[in-house]
Amino acid sequence: MRCNTFKAHCQWLPLLNSELDKVRHELGEVRHDASLLQNELDRIRQELGNKVSERLGKQTETPQHILGWGVQYKQPYYRLFKKIGGKLYWLHLGRILDVDIASRKIQTFQAELGRG
Repeated sequence: MRCNTFKAHCQWLPLLNSELDKVRHELGEVRHDASLLQNELDRIRQELGNKVSERLGKQTETPQHILGWGVQYKQPYYRLFKKIGGKLYWLHLGRILDVDIASRKIQTFQAELGRG
């Protein structure tokens, strides 16, 4: 940079320095807000994680067998399975495991299998 151009730009340096200080101050405020939001997000994730683990704990308490049929939970659906005459049969139960509905579906399936 030549000396004559430096003198021309020298008058703007204090103005740029004050603007830079303002931007640094705003950046500090934004970083502070971001850290507060991150802390809030971590707290919410921890609460949701606790709720999810409680739900998963409840879902593992499902019965292993209903009327001789195995119960399988493949997210998000329940189904029953049984090997009959060398073939594997599946009965879809849905998102909620209800033993009464499962036994009705098993009885209906066995009635159809007996007819066929």
